[in-house]
Amino acid sequence: MKLKSFVFLFLSFYLFSSTIFASKIVEFSVSQSMLADTTLELSFYAKSLNGSNIKLGNTNIAVRLNENNLNISNAYLPTTYNSEFEDASFYRKVSLGNRENLIVISVLKLSSFHNSLMGGKKIENQPMLVAKINIPVKRACTTSGITWEIQPVAVTDFDNTNIKSQIEYKKLDPDFKLEGIPAKFQINSLALTTICEGQNIQLNSNSKSNLTWYKDGVVLQSSSTVLVSESGVYSASANSCSTPILSDNQIGITVNPLPITPVISQAGRDLISTSNSSIQWFKDGNLLDGEISQIYKPLYNGLYTVVSKNDCGTKTSNTINFNINSVTKKIDQFALSVYPNPIERFSTISYSLPKSANIIVEIWNLFGQKISELSDERKQSGKHSLVLDIEKYNMSSAIYLLKFYADNEVTTTSLVVNK
Repeated sequence: MKLKSFVFLFLSFYLFSSTIFASKIVEFSVSQSMLADTTLELSFYAKSLNGSNIKLGNTNIAVRLNENNLNISNAYLPTTYNSEFEDASFYRKVSLGNRENLIVISVLKLSSFHNSLMGGKKIENQPMLVAKINIPVKRACTTSGITWEIQPVAVTDFDNTNIKSQIEYKKLDPDFKLEGIPAKFQINSLALTTICEGQNIQLNSNSKSNLTWYKDGVVLQSSSTVLVSESGVYSASANSCSTPILSDNQIGITVNPLPITPVISQAGRDLISTSNSSIQWFKDGNLLDGEISQIYKPLYNGLYTVVSKNDCGTKTSNTINFNINSVTKKIDQFALSVYPNPIERFSTISYSLPKSANIIVEIWNLFGQKISELSDERKQSGKHSLVLDIEKYNMSSAIYLLKFYADNEVTTTSLVVNK
């Protein structure tokens, strides 16, 4: 709740006694606040100005207001507000009545108490809450002057002595303006603030005003609620009136991505996954316990897949039909080797040709993109080698495929760059 204005209207009651009591002065005051843009709340207080020991008895106070922009007929008492004159030992519940533009607050003592020595609430020298009234506002943004006229209709002390005739009534600047500026408010999430890609969260607020919503400070839309599906910091402003009020809080939303479907490639004796974390290898549909690395070296023939997973789900790769005999034959045929591997800067690629052949040596990444061509020439039979400088080809730390073509034969092996 935001107090738009806090206006005290002081009405002084001059109490005179011609017998036992000396002159007493009691002050009634009223404060104003706005609740959730649409309700005016009035709080009534009683205060002794000279140490009086008067205890309030049956009392009715009339509040007369002009009805412009106030729904007086629907005025009500809040459910709880801790009035000091709702003590079950001394008083009945404070009650409220209204007719047209007149509101009457009633404080009634219990009938079993007829003597001030037996009970009653002494009016102290600091404001004591008597009652609160909530009055609906018809048009929250309409500026209007509200005229006050507050009168004691019937006032007694706890001895049932009518002291109304002893009261001098004084009104101190009772007119004020209700501008309807929105109260402070908070925005809320109807679910967790961390979701998965493709999901959304509804944000709302405890404000009854029309809101403008923001993501990272940029306007999204104007509405009472908003569905969000992107990561960011969300806030809102209440715009029912000329002076927007920002929400007291912001909400950070995190949208986690779905797992990316991995693709596996065969590079000689290696199977390589494009996903390098939170993965699991399978053979013939059966989990391979402990096999969670990006490169897997099969020992047996079979159908191999890999599953990538995160908090938002799982994705399964393509299937590789691995035949260890065929792979070994090709590698042995050309004695293809890479050393060192992993590579920090330089590595030597060695191979042997049983006969002359057109040789092409290429490097590819795991996403099917050719990075470089190291050789394209005809070589005679025998042993050959070439040096790979990863800096020359701007190769960052990752796993690559080395494709070796000898006429119509192709052999693939893996390169691990570890700068």
